[in-house]
Amino acid sequence: MQAITIFAGDPPPGPLTPFAQSLHERWQAAPADRRAEDGEALRLLGAQATHWPYADAVYRRHPITGVALYDSEESIFGGVAEADASAIESLRDRLKRIDPSARLIVPLTAGHHVDHQIVRAAAESVRRSLIYYEDYPYAETPEKLRAALQSGAWESELVLLADEAIRAKAAAILAYRSLANEHVLQERERDGTARARVRRACRWTGRSGRAPVARYRSSGVADPRPPGRRITHPVQTSEVSETQSAS
Repeated sequence: MQAITIFAGDPPPGPLTPFAQSLHERWQAAPADRRAEDGEALRLLGAQATHWPYADAVYRRHPITGVALYDSEESIFGGVAEADASAIESLRDRLKRIDPSARLIVPLTAGHHVDHQIVRAAAESVRRSLIYYEDYPYAETPEKLRAALQSGAWESELVLLADEAIRAKAAAILAYRSLANEHVLQERERDGTARARVRRACRWTGRSGRAPVARYRSSGVADPRPPGRRITHPVQTSEVSETQSAS
């Protein structure tokens, strides 16, 4: 499996905005550090890390005026700036060059992060079968997940997770030390906290009780893979509520 981190580039030359600088201080990391974390996490999962050179939203500026496109928490979870239309076009062209036999798994955009919105828009413009993953940690909030599922006829695929998969997912999360810094987790608490959050985020309530799952969404396009240990069914409002609020 290849995991492409699209907005993994370095900031453009020049000083950071106060907002971007505050994030560096919160993360205690710069883009190069976060790429290293990404590579470590994906190695733990047996995936290949690929980093594309697009800069994160907090670094992007208007190509003519030089004004920051996203200079606050509110702006990075708002609408995509008009000046970012070229990014969607550029991404679309790169995504078209990916092997057409490969499955593309793209963000559902729960949480409405602008970078996730851009990736989803670019992928959908390629007009190929897509699978959507629930953006973590935003999908932990039922309202954010419902908002992302408002339009379209969605189906949900639930992949049952063994304890080994839960532990691997938690270990990969902990490899992102900049996010652990942001959430101020004490070292002795990180492993247990990460595993507890993974179990909570992956909890599904079904007829036979609660089971840990990874959830993926599709818009009803047939899945070409051979059947495995997965459950597919139409998305219902109750599923969103039960899945996300279970503790």
